[in-house]
Amino acid sequence: MSGFLDVAPENGERASLLSVKSAKPSPDTLTKLVKRLRALTLTLLPLEVDPASINDPTSRVITPQVISAYKAAAGDFTDALPYCLLRARAEFMWDANHNPADYGENIGRGTSVAIACEVLARRIVHLSPPDRLTVIMSSRFQHRQVDGDESDMSSALEQAIDSHCSIFLSSSEAQEVVNALWTGELIQKNNANHDIDYVPYADTREHTFWGHLDASRLNVPRYQNIFRIVIWFFFLVAYSQAVREPLERLGDSLDEWEVVLYTMALSFAVEGRSNFITTDD
Repeated sequence: MSGFLDVAPENGERASLLSVKSAKPSPDTLTKLVKRLRALTLTLLPLEVDPASINDPTSRVITPQVISAYKAAAGDFTDALPYCLLRARAEFMWDANHNPADYGENIGRGTSVAIACEVLARRIVHLSPPDRLTVIMSSRFQHRQVDGDESDMSSALEQAIDSHCSIFLSSSEAQEVVNALWTGELIQKNNANHDIDYVPYADTREHTFWGHLDASRLNVPRYQNIFRIVIWFFFLVAYSQAVREPLERLGDSLDEWEVVLYTMALSFAVEGRSNFITTDD
């Protein structure tokens, strides 16, 4: 009996840890879930509806019962539900813009169902537990494209940015995650197969003096922006010193400020060239 009591808490702890991490669907499963959500949304809105009435906080279209139905449709993949809804929104807008037959009706209804998907994604994220917010917003998934290939990995936040989902991005939950990424509270952790996890920086940092001198913190967007501003100010100083009274410094050799100026100009050119090559690839 004592042995059973000793083991039971450990098993319970493992069960609780497993319950925190939800299963990650395959691209085929995710594609089927997107199709299911599209069919459910078309059933919800069989006709064109005023978009303002859908996004209204007291909307009679997006009700708690509707949200519960979408959660039930997601089954065990509730963490992927906002991503799938935003993916369904993108497909609705693509259909509306690429179906030439009766364009007016298609774009009107397509906008209605697309906004409904976006509002549903926002409401579902808002109703999610706070400790699941980062996982829901930053977990990356793949879906099956029209040509049968697997898409690039993307998260709900990335999908919202790519699709210009202003309703979703204006939510306090999305802004909280964006601010955490900007300030470095969430950092990127690279995994196998080009997968990325975002983990709290406090869980990974070394609580020592040298931990404050971690060069990888330059990956934080806020620190990158500050570092870039400092570099440009230094470049302006070097430029001002190099071009000051040039007639008094005519000669065959370059002075120190000119060397600094040309070196920085060359480094900017190399950086721009590398970005151009990366974009082409």
